[in-house]
Amino acid sequence: MANIMKSKTRIPKAWQVNDLKELIDKIESGSRPKGGANSIGAIPSFGGENIGMDGTINYENVRKVSRAFYLSMPKGHLKSGDVLINKDGANTGKVGLYRNDIFKEACINEHIFLLRGERNKITQEFLYYLIFSSDGQKIIRKNISGSAQPGLKTDFIKNFPALLPMSIKEQKRIADILISIDSVIEKTQTIINQTQTLKKGLMQELFTHGIPGRHKKFKKTEIGMIPSDWELAKLKNVLAVPIRNGYSPYCPECDQGRVILSLNAVTHEGFNSKGFKLAPYDDPKLSEYILKHGDLLVSRSNTRDRVGLAGVYEGDPAECAYPDLLMRVCVNNKTVSPFWAEQCLLSGFGRKYFERNARGTSASMVKINRKILEDFLLGIPDREEQQKILNISKNMQKIFEIEKSQQEHLIFLKSALMQVLLSGKVRVKI
Repeated sequence: MANIMKSKTRIPKAWQVNDLKELIDKIESGSRPKGGANSIGAIPSFGGENIGMDGTINYENVRKVSRAFYLSMPKGHLKSGDVLINKDGANTGKVGLYRNDIFKEACINEHIFLLRGERNKITQEFLYYLIFSSDGQKIIRKNISGSAQPGLKTDFIKNFPALLPMSIKEQKRIADILISIDSVIEKTQTIINQTQTLKKGLMQELFTHGIPGRHKKFKKTEIGMIPSDWELAKLKNVLAVPIRNGYSPYCPECDQGRVILSLNAVTHEGFNSKGFKLAPYDDPKLSEYILKHGDLLVSRSNTRDRVGLAGVYEGDPAECAYPDLLMRVCVNNKTVSPFWAEQCLLSGFGRKYFERNARGTSASMVKINRKILEDFLLGIPDREEQQKILNISKNMQKIFEIEKSQQEHLIFLKSALMQVLLSGKVRVKI
């Protein structure tokens, strides 16, 4: 395999190509007791669910095994720096770098391989980035075998050509650069999470208690304490026209000239203008379901955590229809802003309401009907206060979007650097 790689790839000076097998000192899987791991054991037991698609490892919500079982395990005991790879299931090939900063002892279950390289040949960090890279993931996919339970066998390392510097110092320098970017990405994600938490708490306060200092008296309602001068109304009492389900035509894959929304158009953050697909140009019925600026859309069928999600259409994409699995809600703008109704539907109270009232026999898909949506309760201040609160919400969303944009830029930068650093196209100084 290495010879084949050499014939197709220009190898940088002082670099070499090896089968991964030649670089690995240990590859092994773990195990778990009969009945599985649980939350009350003594020793953390990592599984595929603890490895993220972005290469991170989740050290929270880790299942555990007893100390007696841990000590009886012949293999699968973790060490700091171990490279972990998901060896079977839908996300075969997910890879992470284990850092023993939290647990003194830990292990893996039977769905994970741990890899340790030969110390004088490859660093653990370089090994991780080698497998995590786009080229590494392509090789992983080629090595997946089996029909009933597709996955990786230990011999996948025999069919994995690895290009790397012969110098351990150069490997370490390359990995250090990528680790520094990962660290910034991780810190950015922490800021994003904090912003989301702050926004959620602030919005919950504003949408139930109003502008701070503005209200002195409050009243107890079915949705909690709200200002005494706010109105409490069901959604059906503030509608301009009846709620209407959309229409879903047959949509072939080829371009058809018209646009219709998909379920991805409504999210936990509101409307997603990229959530659409193509629709037939010559279907006359579609014209009856073209959206207008300010139309509020609500999903009537989805998974339990997504049913009832809402978003306000603001004209993008243009001349757009909406499908059968979305309901269009037109509120009386003199009383309620559609954006106010959207935020109420997306609030913590709203999410609990729809998750509680959704119906269905399917384990994955549930539904809400028009009556469930009509009976949703809103606390309604005057239009001036609605707009002030919505402006605060928009500013918080802008901060969130800036942070997400920065993170996406860093991820793009990391991907570009991995391409040139792991191929030797750009060399680092030792």
